[in-house]
Amino acid sequence: MTTKYSLLIGIEQYLNAGISPVDFAEADAKGFAKVLTLHDFDTTDQTILLSQKATKATIESEIRSVCKHLKEKDVFILFYAGHGFSKNGHNYITCSDTRPGDPARTSLSLQDVLAQLRASGCKRVIMFLDSCSSGIEFSEGARALYGGLSQEEIKELLQDAEYCHCFASCKSDEESYSIAALKHGCWTYHLIQAFSGKDKSALTEKRLLTSTSLQGYLHRAVPATLKQHKITRSLQTPWQFGGNTGEFLLANLQELLHKEALANIAPIEPKRAALVRMDSQRVKALSGYKKGHHVPEEVADYAAAFIRRIAADDIDNDLTEMVKAFRDKLGYKNKELQRDGAEDGTASIVTPDFDFHITADQSSDDPGECTWRYEVTHIREPSIIARDDFNEVFSDYFDALEVQTKQRLDVAEIVNRLEEDEPEGIEYDYDPSAGGPNWCEVRSEGSDEYFRIDENGLRFESGTRLSPKPLLNALDKHLKLVAPALPPSTLKLLKE
Repeated sequence: MTTKYSLLIGIEQYLNAGISPVDFAEADAKGFAKVLTLHDFDTTDQTILLSQKATKATIESEIRSVCKHLKEKDVFILFYAGHGFSKNGHNYITCSDTRPGDPARTSLSLQDVLAQLRASGCKRVIMFLDSCSSGIEFSEGARALYGGLSQEEIKELLQDAEYCHCFASCKSDEESYSIAALKHGCWTYHLIQAFSGKDKSALTEKRLLTSTSLQGYLHRAVPATLKQHKITRSLQTPWQFGGNTGEFLLANLQELLHKEALANIAPIEPKRAALVRMDSQRVKALSGYKKGHHVPEEVADYAAAFIRRIAADDIDNDLTEMVKAFRDKLGYKNKELQRDGAEDGTASIVTPDFDFHITADQSSDDPGECTWRYEVTHIREPSIIARDDFNEVFSDYFDALEVQTKQRLDVAEIVNRLEEDEPEGIEYDYDPSAGGPNWCEVRSEGSDEYFRIDENGLRFESGTRLSPKPLLNALDKHLKLVAPALPPSTLKLLKE
């Protein structure tokens, strides 16, 4: 069994006034500690030492303690935000009680730390060091002996350290900057963005954070952010070094990104939905089709008008049946049912809780066919969806549910996301017209259920006829399956 341990140190305030504060060091440590919990780093195996609690004795004690528990297949992460320096080529990180007059003896030797970690036998050790030597007032005669963290010593120490990596915020002659607007050190801010999945450019294969992908991201993002915030006094160059094994996996964010996608969706509210049933019928079978009539041979306005006219009696019959069902099973009184009889192929019943519509028209695919659309819209009382009597009236009745968004959906963006990500377990198709896709269909692999999305909204096809409550449940379930494949902007519009 693998256990993940972490020790996070953030020294913002030092006991000696000769060492200047490190802005946002505590926020850095707490922020990275929080993001580690997203990757199964249990808080019971996590220690956070902030400012005054991060004395030399306490840090050394915590390292000894964790080394006693570490096993070969365990993981240990050491994060440090504070001042660091080197003396005669040996690296040190300061403690809250470090004394500027005797910094080496009152700080923590990285050589000693790595020696203890190597002796533990653990082969998954990662250090993150956000530090530089600026801000330490060394005594005048000792200045030439001290500098920033030495890259050469860390390379030498890690040369034969299998599965051990060190990431540092800047080179030895550079400063590690903090940014007030971000309330973090610049380097740690991006470290958190990478591990949290908030900046997906840090990932490879769209879900994996590796030692190489992280370093490449930090190398790009840190200078860009400093430039954006007009911090251009000097360079800050993130660097890293590991043992002979080269690249290794830091985190698999697939499950985390899936949860993030689910967090961006909410159950579709019934009042925003239209419950739809589609049927078809040959024109000759309509009750208004008489001797001397001719079946249309083309899709045209005059043919559609003819079909709507001869469908009037069928519409009235359906409407009468629904009025009876609404009265007998839903308990509505006559004065509560506002009826609009068949006119130009449409009819409706307005109840206190919802509207019901019937529409007959010519099929766009077959000129000799009449299409029927039955729908419940404007659901003013959402709780009716769960009522047994409502589900009895519309038992196994609907085969689709439509949701219109307040703003137009960008179908091209959805298609581009699908083609770029090629999400596992998701099938999709779209309109290949020259002017760009007008619609796309998305489904879970092998499912009869699917979503058809156009600029006006979303249509869920259930693949079978369902009662209202099971239909809404099926939509929510399928939306959770395909949500990770959709752009966040689309999910946001579906929530509004």
